[in-house]
Amino acid sequence: MDPIYLLTLLRLLIPLLILRWPLVGILLSAFLDSLDWKLFPFEHSTDYHLYQIWDKSLDLYYGLIAFFVTFKWRDHTARKIVQSLFIYRLVGLGLFFTFDWRPALFFFPNLFENFFFFYHAFLHFTKQPLLLTSKRIAFLILISILLPKLIHEYFLHFLGHQPWELHNVGQYLGLQGIAQEEVNLLSWGLLMYAPSLLALVVLIRRRRNGGILHPDENTRPRTTIQSLRPTTDTL
Repeated sequence: MDPIYLLTLLRLLIPLLILRWPLVGILLSAFLDSLDWKLFPFEHSTDYHLYQIWDKSLDLYYGLIAFFVTFKWRDHTARKIVQSLFIYRLVGLGLFFTFDWRPALFFFPNLFENFFFFYHAFLHFTKQPLLLTSKRIAFLILISILLPKLIHEYFLHFLGHQPWELHNVGQYLGLQGIAQEEVNLLSWGLLMYAPSLLALVVLIRRRRNGGILHPDENTRPRTTIQSLRPTTDTL
């Protein structure tokens, strides 16, 4: 089978896992997305432009699947934010496809995918459906996923290279071949996504230690000591 057909088939099938296992599905989809540029058959000068259209169309496909899943989120604030991020990204993709304007992908970054992962990772490790308990936490999460994403998009759409192509950590360490590639992916991945991973770990530890309210718990009547005391009407 032609590599491009196999890649397309995999990128169409794997995102379906998001419907049943959101965290696993989004991780596998993102992982395949990060590798397909190495497998895409670049043979002509116009192939990179075709790759961008093919890649962003398939990104939109698995983004739509993830968007559908967000309607089941019990954290209403997180749901509104993530769906707004998806629409914001759609505007950027519309500008890119209509005007072939690559900077649109920088000014309208795909924060939706990172926020989706953040929420489901938090849900998986804490079993708590309520992520955003304050505006400060919402701001912290958004900043932690925005800054690394902008750095990566700047490398891709303004410098025209992956970060490790300009700053090859594996080569600095004297590695070659697959070892060099894996070290580059790991080191740059950790460097760029350390803020969001740190924020995720802090929130998970905090909720595990202290617990959080159930989304509906704020509206439940609370039993107090005074409410248990008999009144003069019952004596």
